[in-house]
Amino acid sequence: MKYDSHFIKFLEIPEVLVVVDKTVSETAVLHLQNGFILPSFSVSETPMVYQNTVHMDFRRVLNGYLASLNILFTIDEFTAENGGTLVVPGTHQKQQPPLPDYLETYAVAVESLPWSMIVFDSALWHAAGNNVSGKDRVAINHQFTRSYFKPQIDYVRALGEAVICSQPARTQQLLGYYTRIPTSLDEY
Repeated sequence: MKYDSHFIKFLEIPEVLVVVDKTVSETAVLHLQNGFILPSFSVSETPMVYQNTVHMDFRRVLNGYLASLNILFTIDEFTAENGGTLVVPGTHQKQQPPLPDYLETYAVAVESLPWSMIVFDSALWHAAGNNVSGKDRVAINHQFTRSYFKPQIDYVRALGEAVICSQPARTQQLLGYYTRIPTSLDEY
């Protein structure tokens, strides 16, 4: 978003707004936006990095309370061959990761067309699959949280108030403009 305002426009997509409003609330904020490039390797050469190990994006299991949501845009097609995200259904309320045998038995590769929107509870245990397709797989991830969880980046300060104020009110709200914390007594 800092270098290309095109990425701010993802926060204006009506389908995104409906999903966010109906799940984490109309006052939700963007916790993070990041891009993923999953390079292709042979299975034996795939390096072990955070993205391809089973993990949660939001490590707060709140007794069934949905506090964070991922919306992943597939720039490329997602297939089992190119490392489509592996999800372990039903694990979004478990503090501990699934055992390796459980993962191998129950993990499902999410497959979709390019420019699809994949939505899941951020507490769901998941991992990138092995990309053995011969080319990179690209996606853009958005994580939205309830407004009392602070984003990973202070978008107002990172992008600048002029950029934020030039956005529609709803985009300003998603970028945290209305839930900022003062940095000094003078600012307060």
